[in-house]
Amino acid sequence: MRNWIRSCMIAFSMYSKLPVPQFEWKEENMRYAMIFFPWIGIVTGGLELLWFAIALRLGISSGFYAAVATVLPILVTGGIHADGYIDTIDARSSHQGKERRLEILKDPHTGAFAIIWAVVYFLLYDGAYQMVGSYKSCLMIAVCYVASRAFSGLAAVSFPAAKKTGTLAVFSHAADHKLVRTVLIFYVIVAGIIELLLQWQCGLVLILCGGLFFAYYYRMAKKEFGGITGDLEGWFLQCFELLMLLVVVLMELVLK
Repeated sequence: MRNWIRSCMIAFSMYSKLPVPQFEWKEENMRYAMIFFPWIGIVTGGLELLWFAIALRLGISSGFYAAVATVLPILVTGGIHADGYIDTIDARSSHQGKERRLEILKDPHTGAFAIIWAVVYFLLYDGAYQMVGSYKSCLMIAVCYVASRAFSGLAAVSFPAAKKTGTLAVFSHAADHKLVRTVLIFYVIVAGIIELLLQWQCGLVLILCGGLFFAYYYRMAKKEFGGITGDLEGWFLQCFELLMLLVVVLMELVLK
C-alpha cells in the first residue's frame, strides 16, 4: 500500500502543480505511477464542471467563462504538456531527419512555427469552450481529460521509445507494464461507456476519433522520431483534448 501511495504522489508531483508530499524517484516508488496519471484528469475535469456551474449561476459571460476554462488545465498541470506540444511543433516544422528532430525537442529556444501554432491552439480551445451550452456537454469534456491521460499512459508503456534516457524512459522503465496497461485500458473502456451513456451519438464519434488519433500518434511518432518521447506525449495529450472538445461542441450543434 505504501508504494501505491508514493506512486500516486509522484504522478501528481510530476504531472501537476497540485501540492502533494514529495518522494524519492526510486523504482519501487514509481512502479504504479502511470496508473494515477488519469487521476489528474479527474481533478481537471472536476474543476471544469465546477467552473461551468459557477459561471452559469452567476451569469458570467461566455467569453470570460471560456478564457478561464482554457487556462484551468494549464494551472493544474503547470503547462508541462503544453511545453511538449510546442517543442514537438518546433521539431516537426523543421522537416529534418529523426536525429535532428530529437535534438530540436531538447532545444530550449522556441521557433516561429511553434508560437504560431500555440496561438492557433489556444484560440480554438477558447472558441470551442464558448460554445459549451449544457452540463452534459461539460461532463463529456471532463471525461475526455481522463481519457487523454489514459491513452497517453498506454502509449508510455506500449509504444517504442525514441530514446533510452529522459523522464518518459524513467517512468516507463520503472512501471509494472502488465498491470499498468490493464488498468489504463480499463480507464479507457469506462470513459467510453460513460460517453455513450451521456449521449450515444456524440460518444460514438468521440470513441472513433479518439481511437483513430491514437493510431495516428503511433504512426507519426515512429515514422518521424523513431518512437515516442515526453514531449511527444505532451503534444498528443494537448491535441487529443482539443480534438475531443471540438467534437463535443460540434456534435452539440448537430444534435440540437
